[in-house]
Amino acid sequence: MRNEGGFIAERRPGERGLAHLIEHVAFHSPTVAAPDDYDHLKRIGLPLTLPAPNAEHVAFHSPTVAAPDDYDHLKRIGLPLTLPAPNAGSTSWRETNYYLLTRTTAPSDIDVLLSLFRDAATGMTLRADAIDTSRGEVMREMAEKRLGNDIYASYIAAIAPGSPNDIINAQNSDDVPVASIDTIRGLYQRLYRPVNMMIVIVGNVKPNEMRTLIEKRFGDWKPERPDARRAPFPMFDRGRIQPISFSALPQGRRTALMTVVLPTPALPPSVSQRFSRTARPGRSECS
Repeated sequence: MRNEGGFIAERRPGERGLAHLIEHVAFHSPTVAAPDDYDHLKRIGLPLTLPAPNAEHVAFHSPTVAAPDDYDHLKRIGLPLTLPAPNAGSTSWRETNYYLLTRTTAPSDIDVLLSLFRDAATGMTLRADAIDTSRGEVMREMAEKRLGNDIYASYIAAIAPGSPNDIINAQNSDDVPVASIDTIRGLYQRLYRPVNMMIVIVGNVKPNEMRTLIEKRFGDWKPERPDARRAPFPMFDRGRIQPISFSALPQGRRTALMTVVLPTPALPPSVSQRFSRTARPGRSECS
């Protein structure tokens, strides 16, 4: 399930980091239909799903020809240089995504998971204990990423001054520890609406069956007019992009960050028609 929002949607004072916080709350919060069920999504959904991708495969354990005695060769060398595998949710500048990998393709199981997505989209009670647990998770996560976020913010300020990523410095989540439940609820209600949502099901399933299940859970969502879009921001400044540059922070000089900006041509009609059938709750092309 995709929610179009992310850090860029945190436009009001006191909202920095709250889109990310809501992503975490979704896994803990009771719902309107289950008001006493803490960890509702996890308790119902995890038995039907597989764990997030991890490094438990032969390639991560096997010695190599060049290092025949080095068990866990790739993990020992590579993991200190990489980030952890993604979990069942992620929030970026423009969106929040929730991922569930089902153990089966049984329509009954997929229906249960769709019901959990619907609960997350419209039915969270945002109970105080669920929010407090999520605050701690987000602050620990962002503390680990703060240095990288600072380096990235400096980079964006240099090459894309005036862009949304430059104007909204949300990645450090400064408002997460102190935001009131009313402020969190206000952003939740503003972002989690039909016009901002997308449901995607990929796998060995029958499209018509999936369409029926999506319409069962989301069919009462009515189409609505999109929010008025602001004038586009300048996305990068050609004059400030140099062949070689380095971060003002010493730690940033140990990393490399490369950005490639390419024009995006219009999609051919056949491809455009295929993408128009993507599942969007509340719209007639939902499938």
